[in-house]
Amino acid sequence: MDCNLKNEALDTSTDPNHTRLEPITGLIPEKIHTSRSHIGHNYSNSKDDLSKESYVELDQKNFSLYSQMEESLERFSEAISNCKENNIDFSIRNFQNIYTEILDCHISCKLVSRSAFDKIKSLTSEKNNWDSEKKNWEIAKQEWEKISKQEIERKSLKSDRDKRFNAIKDLEFKELVKSEAQWKARAERSESDIINLKETLEDIVETNRKLKEQLKSIKSDPSFNPKPINIESHIEQDQNMYLIGKLFNIQY
Repeated sequence: MDCNLKNEALDTSTDPNHTRLEPITGLIPEKIHTSRSHIGHNYSNSKDDLSKESYVELDQKNFSLYSQMEESLERFSEAISNCKENNIDFSIRNFQNIYTEILDCHISCKLVSRSAFDKIKSLTSEKNNWDSEKKNWEIAKQEWEKISKQEIERKSLKSDRDKRFNAIKDLEFKELVKSEAQWKARAERSESDIINLKETLEDIVETNRKLKEQLKSIKSDPSFNPKPINIESHIEQDQNMYLIGKLFNIQY
């Protein structure tokens, strides 16, 4: 193999759609393509495992894969610098192995990045849902605070009303006690007045009885010369005394 073939293998400017290492596939295509198929199959089976890992773990794994790619690129550069015409076949096989390692890391990085991206989308969706729930919660909280404020105002009004009602009841009770005491005092005074009046009437009746006896004694005196008496006035006076005695249950 001449130097032109080596230069063709190292030249990456002829096809912009290929990566920097793609021209190697033109040297040993069957091996490179088999390696790609094997890599894709293995990593496709690990997608479910990647989806179970956290975003931090995926980020750490991605960083580790990029570090491996950098090491492989350094080895690739070193292999290029050590490439000689007399061992070109060995160098190409070495390029193939290094390229396969880089391709492994590249595919792994794509899978890890995809899983990390899906994680970010999932977290973003969860955050949006949480923001929506938080907004609804804030609305519910404001409504609850409004209801709570109204309830506090209602309880305050009820408390004020109860206080006024109790104050009115106390005033009414005090007024009732005061009125009862006044009526009781009046009743006691009236009873005392009635007793005094009864005693006075009894004295009057007794005096009247004595006067009648004296009058009878005077009439029986032979020297008594009576003057004309107004009988009607006397009868009226007796009737009045009788009615008063009847009223207070006094016999005379």
